[in-house]
Amino acid sequence: LKMVLATLPPAVLLPPNRLETLVTQALQFQMSKCVRYNRVEDWRDLLSDCRAEGPLVPQETCFVLDAHKDEVWFTQFSHDGTRLASASADKTVIVWGIVTGEQPRVQRILAGHSDAITCVAWSRNDRWLVSCAKEKIKLWNPDTGEELREFSHADTDTVASLAWLDNERFVSGSCGKKIHRWRVDSEAAETFGVERVIDLAISADGATLVTISPDRRIRCFDALTMREHASAIEARPAAPPGENVTSLSLSKDGQHLLINVSSETHPEVHLWELATLAIVQRYRGHRQGRYILRSCFGGVRDCYVVSGSEDSQVYLWHRESGALLATLRGHSGTINTVAWSPRDPTCFVSGSDDNTLRLWGPAPPAAASHSGGSP
Repeated sequence: LKMVLATLPPAVLLPPNRLETLVTQALQFQMSKCVRYNRVEDWRDLLSDCRAEGPLVPQETCFVLDAHKDEVWFTQFSHDGTRLASASADKTVIVWGIVTGEQPRVQRILAGHSDAITCVAWSRNDRWLVSCAKEKIKLWNPDTGEELREFSHADTDTVASLAWLDNERFVSGSCGKKIHRWRVDSEAAETFGVERVIDLAISADGATLVTISPDRRIRCFDALTMREHASAIEARPAAPPGENVTSLSLSKDGQHLLINVSSETHPEVHLWELATLAIVQRYRGHRQGRYILRSCFGGVRDCYVVSGSEDSQVYLWHRESGALLATLRGHSGTINTVAWSPRDPTCFVSGSDDNTLRLWGPAPPAAASHSGGSP
């Protein structure tokens, strides 16, 4: 048989393991089309279409976190999913302990900023936490609540975003057309000139840095050398008058990007494929005309997209189809920030101008309860 196969041209031969590849692709297609399939295990049934049963999609408030004294502007889970950091206009960061099925409890209140806090970021090993307010950045030990170091941009250079390269270095983007790269053991920074940065993110492997600017330019850099990828230099979405980009979020695999686009008449969340620099899906229904709102991926395989809204509701879409799955009520003010749990694929959190956060999940056995306040 081997001798016969050797005489045939490659064009008429099946590649090795071709049948297995086709079956795998078919099963993956089935999972991507099922709007409620949020299971860790893959779909394996070739005799029927993929279907999901049971409580897999978050649709109910499980717990209300009400320890902040002013609007909640940003929130992020630790990488192990056991803690949550929330940043507020009350000039504090609160670190919450997260245990599945239990009311989150305040572990630490990080006070020291003199202005409203706009962003927080966990180091990759969750040992450090950084926060920013205007031109100041603070490094914290989230275990003890101790402030370890303060970093500073120029007086008029407001910090817009933060992201970690590894466990010892992080970057900050600013309105002053600079990206700063910092070390936890030094107050000096490496500075790289770019356009104004309104948001940035670093891929999970630490290799790629993505930024978005007010003129809607997406730029991709080698995160270590800060050399710009040539393919991304001219990526600029068409911008009708009155539309602005406000935030970005990277998928787990670093291949796709969510961008919130504000508009008084037709706000959208855009899903970009970075390899082709093309919009592959648009999510509609929410309201965003005036404020900076954030969206994120969620669920197993990043199968959902969730965003805040100015109508006090959370919007949840199926990533593949763009179908709106749920409009979640409970907050009484603009919802600025959302974050999906890296540990529980059926859980995410939202933060609002009503001074609270809400932890969402499948319908719980008990009614939502309130937090116990300070530690």
